[in-house]
Amino acid sequence: MWTLLATLALAAPWQHQRVTLFDEAIAVPFTAAVPTPIHPGLLVGTSVGAWGSGPLEHRIQLDVGGYLHRPLEHALFVLPGWQGTWRPLQAIGLSVLAGVGYKHAFYASPTWVRRDGDWVRRARAGRPEVTGQLGLGLDVRLDEHWALLVQHRGSVDGPFSPELAPAMVHLSTHVGVEVRR
Repeated sequence: MWTLLATLALAAPWQHQRVTLFDEAIAVPFTAAVPTPIHPGLLVGTSVGAWGSGPLEHRIQLDVGGYLHRPLEHALFVLPGWQGTWRPLQAIGLSVLAGVGYKHAFYASPTWVRRDGDWVRRARAGRPEVTGQLGLGLDVRLDEHWALLVQHRGSVDGPFSPELAPAMVHLSTHVGVEVRR
């Protein structure tokens, strides 16, 4: 599946394509600069529109990805969003990004529900959620086509669990490459 996502994004006719590896973590109360153990994820994205002048650039982008977080959940997401980048130097960009999209989370272990006084195993179809993300980024252009990028994103996903918490907060640190055409 990841190979298919990467191929589709890189074959897209739009201006910027990116691939990042990331580490996902539940943010509260487990916040850490580098959370351990590593919960690996992959994001593939492309811009569907870009504009700007001088040192400012804006993009509308579409990201698709997923992560594995044992023992809690695994998830796939589609995230349309906006990114604004300021370039104080031609080779360095500082970004702010935001988006709202769809996430489908799958429990990583069996779950149980109470029916007619008995506990029965729940079907494992996962659960749909709305995800909202905010992030900060840094990119360093290697040449006119390639750039390295680092992003730190926070997301709020819900509904999570009506009994436990209506929403869950996640943090992710992304490291990857971007290709400009």
